[in-house]
Amino acid sequence: MLPIVGVVSGALLQHFLSRSKEAKFRSDDRRHEAYADFLRGIAGIATAKNAQSMAPVIDAKARIAIYGSKEVILALAEFAQAGSDLSNDNGKRAFTVVADAMRRDSQSSEKSLKDENLRLLLFGLPRA
Repeated sequence: MLPIVGVVSGALLQHFLSRSKEAKFRSDDRRHEAYADFLRGIAGIATAKNAQSMAPVIDAKARIAIYGSKEVILALAEFAQAGSDLSNDNGKRAFTVVADAMRRDSQSSEKSLKDENLRLLLFGLPRA
């Protein structure tokens, strides 16, 4: 009788652990997709400058509000407070913080890049 109980409890435990792992994977996937959509949407706004290009950003922000980490949500709030404007230094700095928070959260790593390196990657060299 004891071996049967052991087999059944082992199977149940494996089932619940695999479901938990699958749910975490789906949640991570949704979060990463929302981050990528937000960054892609912001790039679209920067080039298109029309109201239609805002729809993907609004959608991504809603998903980030659900799935995003606390650090990413706080960084997005700071970007919004800076006017969500990439045409000035405050907006670029705040957006760099958002991108870095998303990067760290997506990699499950605390390793941060220097702001100037990430900013150079995102915005290129300043025009003289």
